[in-house]
Amino acid sequence: MATAAAPSFHSSKETTNYARLCRLLVDVGSDVLIEAFEKKRPTGNLDTVLSSPPVHTVLQSLKKKVLNPLQWGKLYPALRSSVSSKNFDITLLMVLLRNICGLAPPATGWDTLPPATDTTFEADIVRIKCYRNTVYGHVSNSSVDDPTFHQYWQDIQDSLVRLGGTGYRSAIDDLKKECMDPDFEEHYKELLKQCIMDEVSIKEKLDEIGKSLHEMTEQFGKSMDELKEAIVNPIKKAEDKAVAEYSDALKESIRSQTEYLANASPAMSNVRTDHIFTNILMQHGRKPVEDLDVKRKERLRQYGQIGGKQIKSSQEIFIPTDGKHPESVLVTGKAGIGKTLFCQKVIRDWADNKLFRSGANAEVPDLKFAYLLTFRQLNLLGDDPVTLEDILNRSSVLDDHSNIDDSIFEYIVHHSEEVLIIIDGYDECSQQEYIASDSDEKYPNNAKKKMPVAALCAKLIKGKILRGSVVMITSRPDESDKIKAKDINFDRYVEITGFSEPQVKEYIAQYFKNNDRMKNIVIDHITKNVNLISFAHIPVLCFLMCSYFEYTLQQPKKNNPLPVKTSDLYDEVVNMFVQKHDKKKRASLEETLDELSELAAQLLLERRFLFLKEDLKTLDLHEFERLCGSGLLHCGPPFRKSFSTTTKHFFYTLDCPRVLSGSLLCKDKNNPTQTCVYRSRSIYVGYFVRAKRQRICGKVDYQQISQRRPISR
Repeated sequence: MATAAAPSFHSSKETTNYARLCRLLVDVGSDVLIEAFEKKRPTGNLDTVLSSPPVHTVLQSLKKKVLNPLQWGKLYPALRSSVSSKNFDITLLMVLLRNICGLAPPATGWDTLPPATDTTFEADIVRIKCYRNTVYGHVSNSSVDDPTFHQYWQDIQDSLVRLGGTGYRSAIDDLKKECMDPDFEEHYKELLKQCIMDEVSIKEKLDEIGKSLHEMTEQFGKSMDELKEAIVNPIKKAEDKAVAEYSDALKESIRSQTEYLANASPAMSNVRTDHIFTNILMQHGRKPVEDLDVKRKERLRQYGQIGGKQIKSSQEIFIPTDGKHPESVLVTGKAGIGKTLFCQKVIRDWADNKLFRSGANAEVPDLKFAYLLTFRQLNLLGDDPVTLEDILNRSSVLDDHSNIDDSIFEYIVHHSEEVLIIIDGYDECSQQEYIASDSDEKYPNNAKKKMPVAALCAKLIKGKILRGSVVMITSRPDESDKIKAKDINFDRYVEITGFSEPQVKEYIAQYFKNNDRMKNIVIDHITKNVNLISFAHIPVLCFLMCSYFEYTLQQPKKNNPLPVKTSDLYDEVVNMFVQKHDKKKRASLEETLDELSELAAQLLLERRFLFLKEDLKTLDLHEFERLCGSGLLHCGPPFRKSFSTTTKHFFYTLDCPRVLSGSLLCKDKNNPTQTCVYRSRSIYVGYFVRAKRQRICGKVDYQQISQRRPISR
């Protein structure tokens, strides 16, 4: 009996072409899809992600009907921590990418080859599947001619390189030329066949699920699109819900932290941020008073005038021009003009959903996150390495319910166009030169990496991290001019100009609305003295002036007239603060002023803005508390209480330490703090040239002072 001949397989150029394509799709395709899955899956350890309720619920719904037991075992092995995407086959990776990675299907769907113009991540995922099916279409004769082979190879290679990176190009080129023996050819043909069979099985099961879903939607009156969205993309829905909940918690925290300003006057108790800001004007650009030959009255009249485009509401700052949203905003203004208050107003308006209230046609950014920091706070971090998440969590407008966790920060990094960051007080930054230079380039442009806070601020301002976010900083004019001189450009420039003369009078009328006698006296007095109008165009000085007039007009009848000169007014305001702090006169007025003056001079020399109670050595605890209660000093933790238990103090306005240091210099020409005179305008020394101090101040070298460059105009 003749023995049947064993089947033989003859390899040809065409069959080898087919086998090479099978190997390219099975070997390289699997590696690339594993990398793609690792990039797009939810963050965290893989076993933790797969066990999380949103993901596990989705996969549980696909168990048996879509995923076979072998695939389920790869997802949930007996030792959960041993799960690895390296053990996943192509079919399982496709299922995971579509269902738990938050990917949106291409315009042509998950089952149709996208057009060549669509080179998105999702489109290339679909191409790998479609090319696999196309190659398998040649399975009947297991051969592909050369022209077809080269076209398929190029198309598949392009998609794999876009997904996996250029490092795959040389590996794919080598694979194209590598020899293959007949056993290898049969092995890869069989692997591709198995992948296709798995895909067909899954497609049939998905069709069955689709049919069942259709029946369910008819039964419960839901649309098919809504139900598919609920199943196909639950991770995105869960993420959107978490972001919305966090954004609401952040807004609630901001509202509670910014509702009231510090109390400095019984006449204006519980001053609301919403109310006190109404009369502050802003402008684009600057209109400095440069002509020194203009008569004093004309120069004073120019304060508060608008030199650029006047804007009616804060939202105009953020509305795009030429189709581009401004991503960097520089807000300038003189000391006390209201920059800090403006920052609080902007972030509070965002929290109240009032920042953008324009017509339906206006293009406004969709800001889901807003954070307020100050350079005064950030100075305390020194050169300690921190991440952006670290410093945002130190924002004073956050509470324990609005902490940024890793998942929220991950969302912020990938959706930076939804973020507003405000950093107040660049003129108080201790590392201005660092920020204005290119020193930050030694650190990576990565918001997740640790680096000194100055490097993080520089990268934020220059748009090197969180590209697309809106970053606003405030500064006095001199420092803002310096940063602009370093070729750091901003998309939008804004200046807060302060009160005009009618607004000064309106403010006074509002301040004394419950006392017509005081209101008429004060308005009549400033109307006769134009220099007081110029003094009061700065809102904080207007407030101090009203506080002083209120205080002095409540005192028993005195023969001393109300001050006419701004130098006298400054002197009287400081005296008022100190007199209010200790009505029992435990420490003399002169002693308290001397100690405050020494502290102010030291702060100016060291460019410090915060100090401890221990820095005022001679005042006991009760005296110090009364001084804080007078309004001259403010106190509180420099960051959120959860980040700092140390109470820091600072002067009500930065003009206070300059006035006090001028007083110290007047009293002793040989005092070592004389070197700080250049940090104060010569007028501050002039404030103390009065009858009881003329013999002391006569020693001051005014020519030397006039040659020093002031710290601000």
